[in-house]
Amino acid sequence: MEYELVKVDSQGRINIPKEYMSRLGIKAGDLLAISIKGNLLIIGKVKIELPPGLKPFKPITEEQIHTILDLCRELDVEPPHDLESLSYETAEALIREYRSRLEKSGVSEAKEYLGMEKGEKPASMDQKRYVKYLSKKAGIPISDEELEKMTSKEASRRIKELKEKLGMK
Repeated sequence: MEYELVKVDSQGRINIPKEYMSRLGIKAGDLLAISIKGNLLIIGKVKIELPPGLKPFKPITEEQIHTILDLCRELDVEPPHDLESLSYETAEALIREYRSRLEKSGVSEAKEYLGMEKGEKPASMDQKRYVKYLSKKAGIPISDEELEKMTSKEASRRIKELKEKLGMK
């Protein structure tokens, strides 16, 4: 039996060597079966047909992670310890819950002052810094006032446009 040593990261993940992935036809997003036999961890590619109406697991997105972290900061609460392992749907429910808490706490008045529509959220400091950095790198001036009133959605859009303009992924 051929084998290769791999490290387990702090979240229990391993990287499957590319050669093994190509030999087994495994692609990113594929479902794998995992089991234990004695002291061996056995991983195999499987094809599962889900029952009608049942959707495959859709992982949380980077935008959702940033949104949840921003909302946690605004609410002064700790983010979930398992944030990166949440599903897309669970993340959306959590975002709705946090936004509801913010509305009840009166933070929505601050958003109105900034001229934001209901449901929009201000860009995080990290987003603002990144937009400013990329704008400067692209030679496109942006004012501090424009950055201050920027929504998270607008910042994400601007970052994407600027990265494309600069030839970044």
